[in-house]
Amino acid sequence: MQRFRFVEEPEDQVFADMQTLNGMDGEDVGNLCDIVMDFLAEGKDLMGAVGNFIGERGIKNTASLKNTLRGLIFFIKGCVKAHLTQDQVKEDLQKLGVREDKSSVIVGKWNSHFVELVRAVIGQSLTVNELIDMDWSFGVTASNSELGSVGSTFLQLKLSLEQGQKIPMELSLPQFYAFLKEMERAKACLDSFT
Repeated sequence: MQRFRFVEEPEDQVFADMQTLNGMDGEDVGNLCDIVMDFLAEGKDLMGAVGNFIGERGIKNTASLKNTLRGLIFFIKGCVKAHLTQDQVKEDLQKLGVREDKSSVIVGKWNSHFVELVRAVIGQSLTVNELIDMDWSFGVTASNSELGSVGSTFLQLKLSLEQGQKIPMELSLPQFYAFLKEMERAKACLDSFT
């Protein structure tokens, strides 16, 4: 089985949706990519843009176009979340059965919209989960029903979010270091865009 980067294991419908791009000309594929990426990056009116696209081309089978859009949105979102390079995007497109000429058009659009797509994802995640404060304390387990856990260290965190939520967490030392590593990676990713 082929391994993909944009998602662990795509459903069969994604293959079918993406392969419908092979029946379109390169300009239409590029225009659809612009519509989808503008929607994902800037929140532009998807239905209005698709309506214009259908009207300009006199498309009768809108169900097929709807499936193609669904597959393209799913694919682009997955690529952004996985932080794929243009070569990785092209490789996944070809594994999905998209022809070379169509995948080259999509990769070109990916390159031109990449920064806006990443900024949109970062902006959405930061506004949804904005961290206001964090309290922490270290501890050592002095007594437990399991002898092996006595003397183990732990970290208690209480995260305060903007919406007034307080999220308590208790992490073992290895879990804390894994969490710290992920936070450092996130900070480095954010710093690279400023």
